[in-house]
Amino acid sequence: EHTVKRLLNSQTALKDVKDALLQIQPEMKDNLKALYLYSEHGVNPGIFTIDKDDLLIPLYDGVLYVMSWDRGEEEKCKHKQQRFVDKVKASIPVCWIGESKSYPDPGHGKAAIQEALYAATYSQFHDKRVSDYEELRGYGLLLEVRNREKIREYRKKIFEPVIQYEKNNNLELLSVLTLYVKSGGDYKHVADALYI
Repeated sequence: EHTVKRLLNSQTALKDVKDALLQIQPEMKDNLKALYLYSEHGVNPGIFTIDKDDLLIPLYDGVLYVMSWDRGEEEKCKHKQQRFVDKVKASIPVCWIGESKSYPDPGHGKAAIQEALYAATYSQFHDKRVSDYEELRGYGLLLEVRNREKIREYRKKIFEPVIQYEKNNNLELLSVLTLYVKSGGDYKHVADALYI
């Protein structure tokens, strides 16, 4: 638990993250995904059975489960995740689970763990049992405002399709959006500026 907390609270290179996770779990495979389970009543990690290449540790007021698998074994990951979620639903009546994206290298373990923590918090505030990090959308960007790679990823996912649509259809969607944001959401100002 202390090693994971130290990773989360430091600026650590991908290689160092990978080395730290492999020290904790030497049998960890190449691909990974994190799930974080939080319950106000605490969680007993002893109720879970995990594969020898996975990691299950108490973290903060919950349990962190890091699944790992080899390339081409994505179905194995889905099965592990479903087994974990089913056990949670059968054993813990009030809880929230956050799910990270899948990553192709243990060096991305810190990102996966942070995403799972954020998604669990999102679950709690939106009264959902399970939330995937992808559900955070814009909230995820606010959490990652210091992480330039996340900002680039968000731009590519959200804005590049808009830019391409603009070019293909001879529109000016981003300029309208810019006017809207600069005006503080004042529709009348945007309409006047666009002569509508």
